[in-house]
Amino acid sequence: MNSLESVTRLIPTRVRRAMLGTPVETAFRQVQKHTVPLVTVTADSPVGPLSLRAPPESILVDLVRSNGVYEPALTAAMAEAIDVDAVVYDVGSRYGYYSALAVAAGAVPSNVHCFEAETIAHHVLSENHRGESVVTNRVRVGEESGRGRTTLDAYAAAHAPPTVVKVDTEGAEGDILRGAESVLRTHRPVLFVEMHPHRGVSVSRVAERLRHFDYELSAFVDHHVDEFAGGGGGADAEWDAAREGWRPVDAVDLPSDRTFLLRATPAEDAAAAGERSPRR
Repeated sequence: MNSLESVTRLIPTRVRRAMLGTPVETAFRQVQKHTVPLVTVTADSPVGPLSLRAPPESILVDLVRSNGVYEPALTAAMAEAIDVDAVVYDVGSRYGYYSALAVAAGAVPSNVHCFEAETIAHHVLSENHRGESVVTNRVRVGEESGRGRTTLDAYAAAHAPPTVVKVDTEGAEGDILRGAESVLRTHRPVLFVEMHPHRGVSVSRVAERLRHFDYELSAFVDHHVDEFAGGGGGADAEWDAAREGWRPVDAVDLPSDRTFLLRATPAEDAAAAGERSPRR
């Protein structure tokens, strides 16, 4: 805990709550982002080591220090989906792990667009991409555009449209997809969505919407790093196991009490991939 946080804890809770959403809170956040302690961690990935800074108490730091990797199933799947022609939208970027992965996987930095509304996380994200042309937006993505908010449709209309979209927003995934009709219908990106049914997200409605736009769905129900047997070794066999853990959503029991990963692939891309796969 730094000195600013120590002083903050001396302020009565009712006073702190009264300051929420006021200019006082805004000013505090601006000061806080420059005092938050950061550490550097290096995570293994299929495209090489990824080094970035994050608060020492963050889940990212904890998992990488314990296991050497972070969310191996999503890491492997995204690395495979990204190449030099990719345009990546990272919605809910936090400290920039997946945007760093996108660049390491071959994406041109200026074609990587991050969305992170939280002040401190956005500051750390921007610091991790300092000197690069990665686009770091401090904005919330949802169903409607407005002050401090945008939709994927509105953003894609003003920028290069995405080929890969990652969404991890702790329960706002349904709203985000409702604001992405043109993106889903016209631009047809591959989507990786962390689902939060325990936070009120309707998995059936999300699946129905994606299928309406002719997407094929697969799930990875255990994407936490403790499922990764490599223990940080990053051996090819372990990354292959992470890739092979995806199953069609109709073939698995989707959890309702915890997060899981949903991958949505345009039907035309899935069909083409099937044609390229060797017959057994």
